[in-house]
Amino acid sequence: MSTPLISEDESLRFDETSEEGNDAYGTFSQDNSGFRSHTILGLFDGPQETGMSPSSPTGFGEFGVNKGALMEMWETYKAAEPTDPAVLWKEDKALFWKEMLKRCPYYFFPVLLWLPKYRWREHVVYDIVAGISVACMIVPQCLAYALLAKVPPEMGLYAGWAPLLVYFCMGTSRHGSIGPDALPSLLIGLYISSSSIGMAAEHLAPVYSFLVGLLLLVFGTFRLGFLDNILSRPLLAGFVNAVAVLMFIEQSSTILGIPPAPHHFDYSWQTLAYTFENITHLNWTAFLTGLLCLSVMIIIRTTKRHFSAKLPFLKFVVETLIVVILSIILSYTLDFEAYGVTILGAYKSSFPIPEVPKLTWESFSTSIGDAVVICIVGFVESIVAMKIYANKHNYQISPNRELVALGTSNFVGSFFKAYPTFISLTRSSIADSMGAQSQMFSLFASFIVLVVIFFGNHVFYYLPKVSMSAIILVAASTLLELEDLHFLWKIKAYKDLCLLIFTFCVTVALGVDIGIFISIGISLLMIVKHTTVPHIAILGKDYDGRWVDVYEDKEAKIIPGILVVRIEEGLYYGNIGQLKEMFKRIEKFGSHYAHPTDEASTSNSLKAIIIHTKNVVGLDATAVQILSEMMEEYHEKNIFVGFVKLRPKHKDKFLLSGIISSLGGDRLFTSTDDAVDYAMDYINISVQWVPVHPPQLREQYRMEREKKEAQRKSASRGSRGLFFSKQSSIAHSDIGSDVGHLTVDDGHVQRRPLDSSSEELSSCSEAIAELESERSDIQ
Repeated sequence: MSTPLISEDESLRFDETSEEGNDAYGTFSQDNSGFRSHTILGLFDGPQETGMSPSSPTGFGEFGVNKGALMEMWETYKAAEPTDPAVLWKEDKALFWKEMLKRCPYYFFPVLLWLPKYRWREHVVYDIVAGISVACMIVPQCLAYALLAKVPPEMGLYAGWAPLLVYFCMGTSRHGSIGPDALPSLLIGLYISSSSIGMAAEHLAPVYSFLVGLLLLVFGTFRLGFLDNILSRPLLAGFVNAVAVLMFIEQSSTILGIPPAPHHFDYSWQTLAYTFENITHLNWTAFLTGLLCLSVMIIIRTTKRHFSAKLPFLKFVVETLIVVILSIILSYTLDFEAYGVTILGAYKSSFPIPEVPKLTWESFSTSIGDAVVICIVGFVESIVAMKIYANKHNYQISPNRELVALGTSNFVGSFFKAYPTFISLTRSSIADSMGAQSQMFSLFASFIVLVVIFFGNHVFYYLPKVSMSAIILVAASTLLELEDLHFLWKIKAYKDLCLLIFTFCVTVALGVDIGIFISIGISLLMIVKHTTVPHIAILGKDYDGRWVDVYEDKEAKIIPGILVVRIEEGLYYGNIGQLKEMFKRIEKFGSHYAHPTDEASTSNSLKAIIIHTKNVVGLDATAVQILSEMMEEYHEKNIFVGFVKLRPKHKDKFLLSGIISSLGGDRLFTSTDDAVDYAMDYINISVQWVPVHPPQLREQYRMEREKKEAQRKSASRGSRGLFFSKQSSIAHSDIGSDVGHLTVDDGHVQRRPLDSSSEELSSCSEAIAELESERSDIQ
């Protein structure tokens, strides 16, 4: 008779015997006492570096690590001074604070880490070129996006200067270019236009920058870097595409040279209606200038995309700078102002004297909700751009540190009259193509912007606003993500496609603020729905003796009256209630997919439940309490319950909560087979068990299953021509007495061989012949 096995005093145990698929190579179990989180990695680095082969026959487990060397390194590690903050907090709090204070400057100012190691001779030239190229793009964008944000032109330049200096010191992305961007600028322009507090735009914009910076700092302090995953990809794509369309509608009157509307419209369709009503006032000079600027930028971008590999000098061509220079020359020489074309005019060309943003309770209460939206949208857009180039160049970025860096940039920028700024994907791509090696390029770019602030007033005086509108329209075209529509349609993800279209329509029709809140709301509901429904698997044995999910392997067999369940995730207050309902459905209907209105199953009464808990990584107090109540109910119903591979950190909770005592004894097992054997012996059942086949026949079944699966996958891809092995199947005469049945009688497992002349052997032969016939049909 099998007995439960628990090892309470082991701090390190290697399980080499397991029947589950992902346990076949052994797993480490750890006790909470005295074990550090990164021990395993340190132990396995050493012996392999000394030349020991992982496949050495003298190795330890499947990893081939010498046991003596392993224990020696373990003792050395325990004797060393700990540096892990979690360990320091337990062992020496004074040393913990000393270590944290020592790390703090390097955490908040990464420049202290990389600047002393900066290779000036090798990298400074690349960073200077990248800085100049980024500055050539950011200056026109600052002026254009200031128009989009409804703020004076100089505020756009201020936003392209101060935040760059702060990010140079605090940013972790080597290619991220911070500054004004199209999407946040549009949001700010909409909020400023619809503001009802009567504050001028040059005073309200720094208030938004102050609040955005403060919120990002709070998010970073509480380590909310996961916020970039709060929006699902279809919802984000629908929102971004809608914003691109709104930018086209917003700039439609400017690109056509139509006089601006006398007041702000709440909805995009009203703006579009105003444009069509005043189409007769179209200014042909402005319209043709806008078309010329659009054509030049599109031609240059298309040429760079197709011929940059053959003509490397094309990457140094900045289309926005060319358009700005060309339109200024045309405006000055042809006197566009005389033809009714609106030009930029003069702006303040002085250093921004730092001043505290005019934050009042009225401005705070009306702007804080808008600032939250700007934070989420801007951070998601920024982190996407940073991750692209971090993955491309194989370096790491920290979302939490980026929250702090972006927050500080906006917070400091608000004192220099800047409006909210984030990382731009287009400028980051320019920095990457120019060979930027570090954040040093931001320092050079900010210096050039500062020069423009002082001396660029007369240079940009004749810049037509229609040219800036053309720059905005090209930026809006880059936000369109039509490939997401094609991808979702191709994989038949119709649910996600409907979500994308719904978000797009709502945002275009009702506005950006409503669209983003609906998107966030739907995403949160999807997250809650996903996390509150626990994933479990009912296990059965296949012909190879492995425990597999019966819904994935239809040939897997279960023992009547005994339920084997594997819980696939941690349990907490949000999903433990659903788990309890699932167990009730299984007990009543035989499946956790059953509907409460289905007819109850009367085939087999449940006598034992085996719960596999290796994947239960977390277990909170509510989950333990409800599990205790469930175990008491099963004990009253005289249903045997056993737990397999319960993690050591959960054993104390089971003991203190009384779960183990309510089970009627120590029922914690190290393998599913042991638990099932013990349960069958405990409840004294005798069942017809899974047929045992010889190795050749098991291999035959496996081959047939693999071929059917390959045919199914190939058919789903629309491909033709499956290739099967032409090996002949096992001769019926090879079966012999190796075939038999396992039976459980009086608690003992017995194997009864088949006689070569029995009907059972004939049925096995017929089954093989049927499999051969199916294979012939497939071929």
